[in-house]
This record gives sequence, structure tokens and C-alpha cells, in this order.
Amino acid sequence: MKKLKVLLIGQPNVGKSSLLNALVGPKVLVSNYPGTTVEITKGDRIFKNTKVDFVDTPGIYSISDRSEEEKITEKALFEQKIDGAVVIADVTSLERSLYMLLQILEAQIPVILALNFVEDGEKKGIKIDCEKLKKILGISVVPINPLTKRGVTRLVKEILSIKQAARPGFRTNYDDDIEKAIDRVSGRVKGKLPKRFVAIRI
Repeated sequence: MKKLKVLLIGQPNVGKSSLLNALVGPKVLVSNYPGTTVEITKGDRIFKNTKVDFVDTPGIYSISDRSEEEKITEKALFEQKIDGAVVIADVTSLERSLYMLLQILEAQIPVILALNFVEDGEKKGIKIDCEKLKKILGISVVPINPLTKRGVTRLVKEILSIKQAARPGFRTNYDDDIEKAIDRVSGRVKGKLPKRFVAIRI
């Protein structure tokens, strides 16, 4: 049987826990991350002869090491053996999630964007062109509603092929002065992480 390990990442209150329940049902394991008081939730389910282990990470606003929650998510992304991540975003405040999504893309981690609260967005006159967003980002973009299970089947399909969701060489281009600074710092970066990703965070 094939196995996948996928992280659920997003800001607080974007529906990560609801999505986890929609994916695996009520049988989840809640525990503290080793050495901390921060809770993480895990669950698994078999889809088409593939066992998928899901990890619901703490709600964060960016990939950094400023808070305990951010440190835990960073460790889960870069120190654990994972196959990819699903970034859950609130359609009514999409721009807040895009920065974190771009960080994950810069780190060349396979990722899928799941758009939650689509109905709430439509009530406010917000309509996301998912196909256009998909072309811009180069990744799968799936509208979801975990409570009604809207989009969950399609999301599972994308998750099962998440290893093909990486975008090697993805980069956000900045002005010339910033790019020169990034290049200088990149030349001094050591370790397994993409040098440009580390340089931008510094």
C-alpha cells in the first residue's frame, strides 16, 4: 500500500480542523507537539489503496520562527518527511494567506491551495477566478466547503497526486536592489533548504 504524509496549513480560523474531519472523519488524535504545549491534530484514511496521514498544524500567518506555533510548522515542513501540504485560505481575506503560500512555493514544497468560505465570499461580492489563479501560481486550486463536503472529493484526487504538485524553480521577483541582496545572501547560505528561500527570510 502506498503512503503519503500531508500537512494542513493555514491561518487561525480558516477551517483546517473542519477540513480534517471532512477528510478522515471524527477519529483524530490530538496531542502536544513534543516539548511544547502547542496542540497538533492527526488523522489518516485510505483512499484507493493509498494511506494518507494528515497533520493539522497550528494556525500561523507566515513560515518563520517568531512564535512557538510558527516554529512547529516550520519543523513539520522542513524536518519531517512529508509529501506535500494543503494551504487552506479564507476567500474573504485571500491576500493574507498568499504570502505564506508563496513562502512554501519558494521552498519548493508540493502544495495545493484549498479555498474555503467561498459562499461567504460570494455574499460579499467576492468571486475568485480559480483557473486564472491556478495559471498564475502553477498549482491546483480547489474551492471547498468542509461542512457540506463541497470540493472534498476533488481535493482528495489532487492530494493523491501531490508529489507532482511541486514547482521547481518557482520564484517571486523583486526589484533589482532586493534581488542583488538576495543573491549576495544566497551565496553564504548553507544547509538543505533552498538557498533563495532562506535568503529571503533573512
